Amino acid sequence: MVKKKTQENTGLSKAVEQRSPYKSLSNPASTGGAGGHYEAKIQATYLWAMLIGKLTSLQRDSRITSLSFQAKIDGHETDDLVCELTNSAGQKAKALIQVKRSLSANASDGKFKEAITAAWLDFQNHEKFERNRDRIVLAYDESLSPKINGAKELSKIAKTSLDCEDFQRKAITAGFSSTAKRGALAVVRSFIEEITSSPLPDEEQFLFWKHLLFVSHSVDDEGSNEHASALTEIAWVLGAELAPHPASAWALLVDTSLSFNSTAASVNLETIDAHLPPHWVPALRAHRDRASTGASLGLL
Repeated sequence: MVKKKTQENTGLSKAVEQRSPYKSLSNPASTGGAGGHYEAKIQATYLWAMLIGKLTSLQRDSRITSLSFQAKIDGHETDDLVCELTNSAGQKAKALIQVKRSLSANASDGKFKEAITAAWLDFQNHEKFERNRDRIVLAYDESLSPKINGAKELSKIAKTSLDCEDFQRKAITAGFSSTAKRGALAVVRSFIEEITSSPLPDEEQFLFWKHLLFVSHSVDDEGSNEHASALTEIAWVLGAELAPHPASAWALLVDTSLSFNSTAASVNLETIDAHLPPHWVPALRAHRDRASTGASLGLL
């Protein structure tokens, strides 16, 4: 019912037929750059989470079971990493991740516009994205993105609102909503209406914000708590014998992610062992088994 109403009454199905004007299908090996290393470190973070069966913030009570790198070839616009997850009840979901080292929720930030455009096109693609199950994730470094907080808070408000009317009231009421939140709401609306060439219905706007997730990662900073935690986890899971130098093991995970980017790789728990040092495999499997029974590391 929702799909039919959206497509017939608003013309938003037009978006599904479009491709993001910012991203073309190409060999990922030719699209590197300075941001590529930050992206690979974020991908390595989720690769490690899959390897050890760690819960993540991507979906409640869910662990990663497969990863697709540079997934535009699979029809996704939000394509830096696609995570397939399974929760304790066996229910499956996807998290589409776009990595931008810095983001600012304003009209002049081309990276933010690119990310929102891709997210909207994926949100409208009912063949690839299942609403009320899947999520679209914007990953960024909070220390470099002081002007993204308004958008981040809006996504939280949407997830904790009863309905569209409740969300709208909290998003625009002066005294409750900040200038940053109202500004982010207006900017994102303008981006979407530029794509659709039609007014954005409030209900569809609410649902879009509800499916967005903003996740900060500071792992690029070797002095950050996140980077230190990654090395501590590696040392604990693999031990001194298998990983005498945790930083070297972390570098291997990052290099593996860079390599996976170059071939738009897809890996899961059944195939990943072939890409790892053989002596890691038994320790990782043992840790995943413990994690599945509740003896796990904390939330990512």
